[in-house]
Amino acid sequence: DLIRFFRQENQFKVLGDSRQCYIWDKTHYIQIEKASLEAYAREHFDPKPSMEVVREFRQRVEISNISPVEWWESTTERKINFQNGYLDIDTMEFLPHDPEVAFRYVLPYAYDPAAKSRTFEKMLRLITGDDADTRAVLEEFLGYCLSNDDCWAQKALVMTGDGSNGKSTLLDALKELAGEGNYSSVDMKDLSEKEYSRALLDKKLFNI
Repeated sequence: DLIRFFRQENQFKVLGDSRQCYIWDKTHYIQIEKASLEAYAREHFDPKPSMEVVREFRQRVEISNISPVEWWESTTERKINFQNGYLDIDTMEFLPHDPEVAFRYVLPYAYDPAAKSRTFEKMLRLITGDDADTRAVLEEFLGYCLSNDDCWAQKALVMTGDGSNGKSTLLDALKELAGEGNYSSVDMKDLSEKEYSRALLDKKLFNI
């Protein structure tokens, strides 16, 4: 009965074989921790349940509504999730949020195709020396980072040079565009030598 009630209250899916539960939050799926599932059972069972019953509830949720990893990836590929809907960058069609499009992030602002920023434009001109080719490369990488595209380019952007030339400013702007929690900052050495650190890249748009 509690499983049935949980289903009525929450639209949820479980990610592949990971047994990680995600609840739909009207714009994207939010991860719910195992401890939170157990707390839900303790809060709603009457009389108070034993730990064995609490664990059984959690485990039953974790084997419900399992969706393969491929579904999570294919439904969101080349789509960008905003507060007011999502953009399909293949068709440039802007569509309402849909639980069958399995985003696990949302950008911290609404989509506005007419939006402009004179400050950002000025910054790009300044750090590129108004060179069109350099600016095109930077704009391509910024868009690539936010596009939710597959890694077909197989390239990474490496910025070098002395200080006060705009590197940190550009990266700070990119972080603000993505929003806190939507990017990772794992050291390249750790990615190479500590395989478990790659788990920190899960559901992130990019790594800096």
